[in-house]
Amino acid sequence: MLQGRTSACGPAARFGGLLALALLAAGPAAAAPTKSAVSADGRTLTLAPGELVVARLDAGGRLALVSARPAPASAALPPKPGQGSLEPSAPGALAFLLGVEGGKSTLKIDSGLDQAVDYRATLRRDGKAADEPARVCTVLPLLAGWEQWSYAVSQLTLSGFAAKPTNEVVCSGPEHQSEMLP
Repeated sequence: MLQGRTSACGPAARFGGLLALALLAAGPAAAAPTKSAVSADGRTLTLAPGELVVARLDAGGRLALVSARPAPASAALPPKPGQGSLEPSAPGALAFLLGVEGGKSTLKIDSGLDQAVDYRATLRRDGKAADEPARVCTVLPLLAGWEQWSYAVSQLTLSGFAAKPTNEVVCSGPEHQSEMLP
């Protein structure tokens, strides 16, 4: 008989099995905390670079957070022609990703909604203390859309979400502070 060993049916094996069951019942390990958040009243969404946030929009323009997790900045960029594919949007939700690379910022919004949505945005440039308005355009239904700024953005706050009955694209905010991607 070997010293220090127990049989597969001994107390140590039973304790190990119970521990494994308890860990499985507790669910997956807690994800790293994110800086992005929906306000308590659901009226604003604050995005931090490198985080993918999925939220549902109700008829009153309020957001409910579905998930938030880290994502690579490159995932915010549109695919190059003939390369890659767009991931399908979550039905009934909007997915937001603010990517910052090489001193430039890109906001990608994937819409799983069946209606177009207008919204407003303010941004904070890296190294600045104050927010400033940002130019953004209507999010079309069931499509991905992008906004791009030629500088690094450390925080983006989205608000004023409103579904609209048409797909007319309207852009709001200062013309000189934002560039649309082709």
